[in-house]
Amino acid sequence: MTEEFGGDVLLFDTEDGGEISVINGLVIPDGGFRTAVYLSLFGGNKDDGGEVASGDTWWGNRLEGVSENEKLVSRFMSFVRSVPLNSKNLKIAQDKAKEDLKWFLDDDIADSVEVELLDEGNNRIQLNVRIEKSGEIIESGKYALQWETVKNGV
Repeated sequence: MTEEFGGDVLLFDTEDGGEISVINGLVIPDGGFRTAVYLSLFGGNKDDGGEVASGDTWWGNRLEGVSENEKLVSRFMSFVRSVPLNSKNLKIAQDKAKEDLKWFLDDDIADSVEVELLDEGNNRIQLNVRIEKSGEIIESGKYALQWETVKNGV
């Protein structure tokens, strides 16, 4: 018997990270790209400096047969955790988020990936993501978070 792949495990964003969706004791699959976007932006090893070749890379990046586009690096997360919040770093963080999601374009999953990062005040930011294929939105999401260096006292 062959079972059809239902997608990644559905993660949802919480104040302290991602959580797995469970309903009636069953882990819920993500039939779309929400989890892939979340892991691309916030996955990987928190001690990774945002470089694929980092010695602190996430263990899954070292598995045999993992392509470059399948590796979790999370340049966005790494950057937000390491620098102070200012207008220049906000723009750089937005570019890093777009770089983390570039694999959607490289693998021809999407025709466009739009990323917008907004300063909401009080060291809170909102990351808006919109991914389209053939004029249709295949994923969109909003991620609100505190700029990490403020939370960590850096």
